[in-house]
This record gives sequence, C-alpha cells and structure tokens, in this order.
Amino acid sequence: MPLYATTAFILAAPVVNPIVLASTAVAFQADWTIVGLRMAMTFSVVMTVGLLASSLMPEAPPALVATPATASEGLEEPPRPLAAIAAHAAAEYVDIALFIVLGALFTAATQTFVPRGDLIALGGSRIGSVAALMPLATLLSICSEADAFVARAFAATFSTGALLAFMTIGQIVDLRNGLLLFRTLPGRLVALIVVVAYGLIFVEALAVNRVLLGP
Repeated sequence: MPLYATTAFILAAPVVNPIVLASTAVAFQADWTIVGLRMAMTFSVVMTVGLLASSLMPEAPPALVATPATASEGLEEPPRPLAAIAAHAAAEYVDIALFIVLGALFTAATQTFVPRGDLIALGGSRIGSVAALMPLATLLSICSEADAFVARAFAATFSTGALLAFMTIGQIVDLRNGLLLFRTLPGRLVALIVVVAYGLIFVEALAVNRVLLGP
C-alpha cells in the first residue's frame, strides 16, 4: 500500500470504529451530534493529511520484515478461543478503568485547586478553552475508549468545541503514539500530521463554538 493510504489508516483507526463511537455515545448520554462531529473532525484530518501526503510523498513505504517463527514456537498449542477472548476483555477492562480513574482524579484536582472563577472563565472562552484542552489531551494520552468519559467531566465548564478538540487531537497527536509514529513514518510526514491536526482541529473547534454559542 502507498504511504499516504497506510497513514490514513493509522490516524482513523483509533476513533472511526464501533467501540469508540459507542463509548462516546454512552459518555455523552446518546448525544449523536457529539458522536457525528467527533467522527467528522477525525475524518477531516485523516483526509487532509492523506491527500497532502499523496502529493508530497507518494512513494510506497519500505516492506516490513517479519520475524520468522522458531521451531519451538511452531509446536506451541494454539490458544483456546474463549480463553483468548476472556484474557483480551480483561486486559481492555483494566486499561479503560485505569484511564477513567486517572481522568476523574485529574478533573477533580483541577476543580479543587484551580479557582472556580478562573476555571469558568477559561472554559467559557471560545478560544481559551480549545487552546487549553488540546495540549492537555496530547500530554494525557488517554486511550480512545475512555477519553470521552474524561471529556464529559469537563462538560460543565468547557465549551463543546473544546471537548471535541480534546477527543480528536488526543487520538492523533499524543505522547503514547508519538514514538511509534517516529519509528514507522518519515519525520516530515509526522511533522505534517502534527501541523495539520493541530491547525485544522483548532479551527473546526472554534467553528463549532461559533455555531452552538452564536456570534
């Protein structure tokens, strides 16, 4: 596959899937407008980066060399389906629960130690709220199944556009996936992803705030 196609897959996969969209709907109490806007903002970044990458670097990526299995690995008994499903589900549950708890602790600490007036002023600002939550999402690096619940905790204070920016940028540009992107993609493509994602999501979040909150 060409590099721009695989890049689009990498960027879209964390959000554009039934599990994440369902968890977003649950977190925001079946507000399908939020779900649709989150998916649309993600698609806009994916398509923009993919189209730009197809023009700037259309060459195919180098083939990955698979590690051959050893003789002992070939003789291992294949895992049982039910046991594998249970183990995977347990691991996912622990990961999601951990991020939800950490997110709840962070929001509780923010609302406790940051003066209420300052928090309301920042959250109510159309530009300031977006500018505050986007880098926060990058630093927290919350998994896509749980970030909607963390964003929901900010819903009473921060604007809708800021919440959408938090959920969108956090799955495209974060510390957790940053090292992986640098190891698998050219540096200039990673820079393109960061610049396009931050710029486009910031503008779209402001547009959402303008539509929902008025001029």
